[in-house]
Formats: sequence, structure tokens, C-alpha cells
Amino acid sequence: MEDLPQSQVGVLKAKIENLKIELQGIRNKVYEFEQFLRQHLVNEIIEVQELTVLYKRLKKEKKEKRFKGKKNFEEGAVVRLKQVSEKQVLNDDQKERKRLYREAMVQVHPDKFAFKNDEVDLATELTTQLIAIYENGSLEELE
Repeated sequence: MEDLPQSQVGVLKAKIENLKIELQGIRNKVYEFEQFLRQHLVNEIIEVQELTVLYKRLKKEKKEKRFKGKKNFEEGAVVRLKQVSEKQVLNDDQKERKRLYREAMVQVHPDKFAFKNDEVDLATELTTQLIAIYENGSLEELE
């Protein structure tokens, strides 16, 4: 600025002052616009915050429910194992009964005595008794 004439320096200082005033006017308008936006968006901002809190709570509840389900599954696994072992014992008895029933049926089935008329009636009676024991009886009775 030392090389410039005083008149030009004055003109530049005046332009700088005008730009400062214009900048301040722009800042005021921006501030007013920000206030306008905040005023109109305050409800939306609050709603977003409430939804965020709600989302976090639901996510936490879902995680707790999943953890509880996992815990219940682990506890239930022991119970299910006991139930399976009890069923296995029952199944073993049933299998043994079925095996004995089939062996006995092979020996006394009426079809085996189809050509011997006098023994067919006896075989039919024995088969009927065998079926009744199999359906209602115990393993010992079948043996």
C-alpha cells in the first residue's frame, strides 16, 4: 500500500469497510435463518431423539430376550436329555416286547396250520391271547 497513491488507499479502505458491513449483514441473515430452521425443526429434532432412545431400548430388549432364550435352551437341554433317556428306556422295552411278540407269532400263527384243521382253532385262540398280551401286557407276561 505504500506504493499506491493516497486516493487509491482511501478507496480500498472504503471498499474494505463496505465489505465488512456486507459480511455482517450476511452473518445476520444466516443467524436469522438458523433461528428460523431451529424453530421449525425443534419438534423433528425432539422426535428423532425420542426415536433414537426407543430404538436403543428395543434393541436392548431384543438382545436380552435372545440371551434369555439361549439360557432357557441350555437349561432345557438338560431336561430334554433326561426325557430322551427315559424314552430310550421305554423304547428298549417296547422293542424287546415287539421282538418277543413276533417270535411267538411265527410259532403260533393260524396260517402255519392252514392244512391242519383241528389245530387252526387252537392257533387262532393262542394268537388272540398273544395280541391281547402284547397290547396290554408287560414284558414279563409276554415272555
